[in-house]
Amino acid sequence: MKIWPIFLLTLTVVAEAGEARVRPAAMAGTWYPAEAKVLRKQIEGYFAKAPKAELGGPPVALISPHAGYRFSGRCAGAAYAQLRGCDIRRVILMGPSHHLRFHGGSIPKVDFYQTPLGRIPLDRAVCDAVLKSPLVRTVPGAHSEEHSLELQLPFLQVALKKFSLVPIVLGSLKEKEHSELGKILRRHVDAHTLVVASSDFTHYGRRFGFTPFQKNLRANIEKLDKGAVEHILKVDPSGFRKYVSETGATICGRVPISVMLEMLTPDCRGKLLEYYMSGDLNNDYSHSVSYAACVFSIGPGEVGAAGRKRLLEVARQTLRAVLNGEPPPEFDIQNKDLQVERGVFVTYKNKGRLRGCIGRFVPHQPLWKLAGEMAVAAAHDRRFVGDPITSEEEPEIGIQISVLSPMVRVKDPLNFVPGIHGLYIRRGRRTGTYLPQVATEQGWDRRTFISHLCRRKIGIAPDAWKDDETQVYIYSAQVFGDSTEK
Repeated sequence: MKIWPIFLLTLTVVAEAGEARVRPAAMAGTWYPAEAKVLRKQIEGYFAKAPKAELGGPPVALISPHAGYRFSGRCAGAAYAQLRGCDIRRVILMGPSHHLRFHGGSIPKVDFYQTPLGRIPLDRAVCDAVLKSPLVRTVPGAHSEEHSLELQLPFLQVALKKFSLVPIVLGSLKEKEHSELGKILRRHVDAHTLVVASSDFTHYGRRFGFTPFQKNLRANIEKLDKGAVEHILKVDPSGFRKYVSETGATICGRVPISVMLEMLTPDCRGKLLEYYMSGDLNNDYSHSVSYAACVFSIGPGEVGAAGRKRLLEVARQTLRAVLNGEPPPEFDIQNKDLQVERGVFVTYKNKGRLRGCIGRFVPHQPLWKLAGEMAVAAAHDRRFVGDPITSEEEPEIGIQISVLSPMVRVKDPLNFVPGIHGLYIRRGRRTGTYLPQVATEQGWDRRTFISHLCRRKIGIAPDAWKDDETQVYIYSAQVFGDSTEK
């Protein structure tokens, strides 16, 4: 009982009953600047030097280091710079425990995390839902001095401005528990959620009890790190765990990385943005810590602004010609983004009311040609045979184009992100699909999205997706429209 009051004082600043519970900044002034203007300027400097990566879709997860900013700040900046301009409203942040050994995960009973840049609210609804899992609890003392989460927060504040937080410090997990916890956390990931695994990589030196190499230290350390990164970028959680176990690689955030990989969908793409080690900075590899920044995205690959504009022109001019009883126009398309073969859907709406939507998943010709073909097909959508689009209506028609990624079958039918993934379901001869934007437009969660697709679009039982006979595929789309499309 004597320990309890001390724990409250170190973990939070608690005033009178009913006031906010706050986890104060413990590392400000030592691991990173305590003065807000200095801190913000430093992080913005990291962002300014970080190149914008070609991700081909929205970032959904990243790995960032957690050493003092003078060592790992540039690496972390390379990761968080990719978030600028993204609509991220919730961050699930996982980091390893450096001071306490325990099993499972811990979420603190606080309402805010404090940094010199202000308070970050916790998403208490999600935190409390996750705390119902037997793998997660509140571990006294796990958060008060833990830096693995805190070091990420100022970067998030500068990159995102406003967001809520689900902070989880992770201890040890049994093999099967990595996927179990990943599945639990995945339920709370949507199109506006980012997952962050906080981790440094190899800790080499006597102080860390890890000296497997006596010669060519830098080359051997990098080889060890890049072996782990290879499994990470492939989204191979079991391969990553096996590699760490067999090599003994001293990756402090191996459990957060593993759980994050279990949360990702099979169509995620990983990219290494930055890699170096403290030995590169102080020229001492006998005692060195490695830092890596990785980002994961979902998407079919980006069609640039010029390509999007041209594709919309193809669809508009084709629609206009078809409605006037003329043959589709011929085009001379040189844009390289439109020469690739990708699936595409063309959607017509009039003041938000659907007037046609036809597409093809498997391409057989360049994107621009397939888009023109689908523009013709959508104009004759059989669902509107009694009320077809007319040439008089054409100026009011908004055009939306969805450029698709290849479909990937998922073992877990709920392993998709509403608003990012579309679904294609096959059961016997019955098939049907909903594009990613349908979930966003209707405000549907996972179960509503997939059940509605089964019942209303395919004509099977709303829970047929649970059966082994039902095949569920996911895909993503780059969606854009003209000024008329609302």
